Amino acid sequence: MNLYKVSYFNGTQKASRFIAANTSREVEKKVPKHTGIKLMQLNIEVLQ
Repeated sequence: MNLYKVSYFNGTQKASRFIAANTSREVEKKVPKHTGIKLMQLNIEVLQ
C-alpha cells in the first residue's frame, strides 16, 4: 500500500488530496469524477 498525492486542475481550480492505494491505476479510479468536470491535468506522485 502506497500513499499517493493526487493533484488535479479542472480548468478553474486546483485541488489535491492524498489517496492510499496499491497502484497508480487504482488511484485514477478513486479520483472524484464530478459531472461536467474534465480533468485537464492529473499528477499522481508516490510519497515514500
